[in-house]
Amino acid sequence: MNMKRILAACAACALMLGGALAEGAEAPAPLESVAVEPAAVKGSRDVAWPEEYLITYEYQLPGGRVSQITQGRDAQGNVYFQSDGVETLFAMDGAHYRIYRPGAAGELVQQPDMYSEDYVQDQISALVEYASRASQWYLDDAVYAGAGEVAGRACSIYTYERDFLNYTLTCTMAVDDATGLCLEWRTQNRVSGYELSGGEGDFVCTAFATEDVVLPLAAE
Repeated sequence: MNMKRILAACAACALMLGGALAEGAEAPAPLESVAVEPAAVKGSRDVAWPEEYLITYEYQLPGGRVSQITQGRDAQGNVYFQSDGVETLFAMDGAHYRIYRPGAAGELVQQPDMYSEDYVQDQISALVEYASRASQWYLDDAVYAGAGEVAGRACSIYTYERDFLNYTLTCTMAVDDATGLCLEWRTQNRVSGYELSGGEGDFVCTAFATEDVVLPLAAE
């Protein structure tokens, strides 16, 4: 337990005992509320993907440009992925997947061959990297900053800071309480107090559904 919290608790007990022993003593003032870090999130390296979901991130590119990436899995195990406007449906067929992409007229065109789960995971690795960002070594040394909300989801906010000579890196991350997915990531880079970062590489989740998921593409 944090030493500050222990001392605060002891002080409260002493005041309460004093009030009980001294007749007519005033009641102790209530302690200020302290943000409590969810035990399920602290130091976790596990990301628990829901059985079905549809999640979208916006991420910042060089020059301040913003792009979008979406990934989903429905109750039947079909996987949807969209990046840079290119959509792909990985339709489950037994233990493998068939790949579909929209044709020139908007119809779904099946690609040749069957593909493994490992192949599908490799194709969607970009969004997985965003979602698992906080589960890497950052969380071990990050400081809990309180509760927050991103895309309607309850989150825990953490900050991480490292100094090297006159260079300072500060990361702020929002971790979904239910799944451990990183839903927001912001960085600041300073040299001798001057801001260098233009936000490149920052990202935020803009939509996250985990029930009754309908994928944007569906094979007939």
